[in-house]
Amino acid sequence: MPYEPQQLILPDGNTMEYVRRPGGDEPIVLIHGYADSWYSFKGVMDFLPENFAVFAPSLLGHGRSSKPEQAYSIEGYAADVLEFTRSMGVQRSVVVGHSMGTFVAQSMALSNPDIISNLVLIASAVTADNPVLRSVYSETLKFTDPVPSDFVWSFQGGTCVGPVDPSMSMEGLVNESSLLPSHIWSSALKGLIDYRAADFDSQTLRSLRAPTLLLGGSKDEIFDEAAQRKLADALPNSEIWLDPYCGHSPNWEKSQQTAAQIAEFVRKHR
Repeated sequence: MPYEPQQLILPDGNTMEYVRRPGGDEPIVLIHGYADSWYSFKGVMDFLPENFAVFAPSLLGHGRSSKPEQAYSIEGYAADVLEFTRSMGVQRSVVVGHSMGTFVAQSMALSNPDIISNLVLIASAVTADNPVLRSVYSETLKFTDPVPSDFVWSFQGGTCVGPVDPSMSMEGLVNESSLLPSHIWSSALKGLIDYRAADFDSQTLRSLRAPTLLLGGSKDEIFDEAAQRKLADALPNSEIWLDPYCGHSPNWEKSQQTAAQIAEFVRKHR
């Protein structure tokens, strides 16, 4: 299904790219991961039932949103998405995050719990401060523009075990990532690694009461199975399902299955 990206001007003058799929009376906000864009959820959007009104922004620095040279943080991204939802007239919604987007979703839920009906966290953990992402960050510090295309292909291809769903393409995902200048590759990843809302203190996460579904892959090489289960154990109202054949991006590899799991979880907790 084709989508027509639009632009929202934020109060600070930056622009945020987004896609909106009209639907019924169940708003759902999709927050992509590091070096991705709204396109990261293109397949899921195709398969979500029509009762969902879908909103998918591209975070600052990503896609065709503004790319100011500044420090980036998870809290800053959360504030931008909250401003986006207000501008869209969304008062309360299901929030779905993938990878870095899961930390944005967690930050939103911790600071503004009343605006979230259900959380879905795809490929998440208690923290993103791990050897894999620290190694990637060290590599990004060496970049100049344009970022080497072989790195982009290797980075995105490495998040999958199998091919992406036919509703998307790896070429499309790589093309979106190629829009990022070198300073975003490093500064956005630093903000992700530095995020300390949980800081391994489960008491913080135990205050997060929204029904939460954790989806992931047992073959995830960024957040391994133990890291994903640690987060599930810290959340008081959660359930977890890990696909034994998926890597870091079930929403790419199995878009239809992911959409069905989201819809069923929301229906169960409506």
